Amino acid sequence: MKESLNKQKRKIRQTLTKNKILFSRLIKEIEISNIYQIIPSSKTKKSAVLLLIFPDENEKLHTIIIEKINDNTPHSGQIALPGGQKEWYDLTLHRTAIREASEELGIKNRIETLGRLSPIYISVSNFFVQPFVGWLKKKPNIKLNTKEIKNYYFIPLDYIKNLEKYITEKDIIVRGELLKVKGFEFSKIFIWGATAKILAEFSEYLNLID
Repeated sequence: MKESLNKQKRKIRQTLTKNKILFSRLIKEIEISNIYQIIPSSKTKKSAVLLLIFPDENEKLHTIIIEKINDNTPHSGQIALPGGQKEWYDLTLHRTAIREASEELGIKNRIETLGRLSPIYISVSNFFVQPFVGWLKKKPNIKLNTKEIKNYYFIPLDYIKNLEKYITEKDIIVRGELLKVKGFEFSKIFIWGATAKILAEFSEYLNLID
């Protein structure tokens, strides 16, 4: 079992390291506007998120998605990857991703970094977001920081690998404006925007693995 998991981890790491992927048709499909494409300013805040991979009891790989609390911030109540803003004591964005994910989810286990994905600029909050891909040896025991996080969802990597099957279009209200957006449905949640774009890029990587 351990050798099989190590092999899967090596393949993901090698694929992230060796391949440079342009935004695919799947990523273009989920564009809702230009809010993720505007050039950052000198006042842009830096942040990082973590796409954390871990095996369940049957060696099936999963990641975790969070639902933020409703706190009247620009990303209030949204479905997202764990992560947050870079603080002065974070030497790197990589450290930010690990620290924030650990704080939000209560993870005590050592998280190994496998690589990074393409950064995204989000104009509504003026954040430059750097996604990282991390690895845990086993399924984590989650203890949510309920001051920030309302809920969490384990998502199989098999679902992410086949994202195209789950793309759909919905009407949502964003800052009082009704938008028709494309994203992905998983169970009872709808994943769209920056998080959908990150998962779509990672889906491309997964499909390069034999």
